[in-house]
Amino acid sequence: MKQGLEIVPVSTVEEVLAHALVRVPTPVTWEEPVEPPKTWAGKDGPDEAIATH
Repeated sequence: MKQGLEIVPVSTVEEVLAHALVRVPTPVTWEEPVEPPKTWAGKDGPDEAIATH
């Protein structure tokens, strides 16, 4: 079972990632929505409080 195993000593996580990953991951850019999300309007209007359980 250990015949195909290659042990590579590393000292940092960056070195682990360099050996483990096939390609460098691309960063995800997060964009905030321009318009705030619409709130839920209850049966008595938009000022009704929402009760969570």
